[in-house]
Amino acid sequence: MDNFTSLPSAISHKKLNALLVKAQKGVSTEDLQLKSSSAEKNDFDQLLLNWSSLSKDLMKILNKKESYVVEERNAKSIMALGALEAHLHLAIKALEAAEPDL
Repeated sequence: MDNFTSLPSAISHKKLNALLVKAQKGVSTEDLQLKSSSAEKNDFDQLLLNWSSLSKDLMKILNKKESYVVEERNAKSIMALGALEAHLHLAIKALEAAEPDL
């Protein structure tokens, strides 16, 4: 962990491309599927489905802006719920892009 350097606040397009060129090729999806057991893969897929479903349900409630969502919460808590909503939205979109069949 001593070799860990903090992430830069910004990176140029040129440097990003240079890193991409140097990067090792990743393992293909087929290779990963062969290495993992089908039971573990099924469990993982089920967890993703459950997470996605729960996240969508939570987002529906947050989008309704019901009074019980913000009652007895301070301003920081309400802002945190807004950030949670935004992050859930991005995470669901990322999951849909990575696994279109889920």
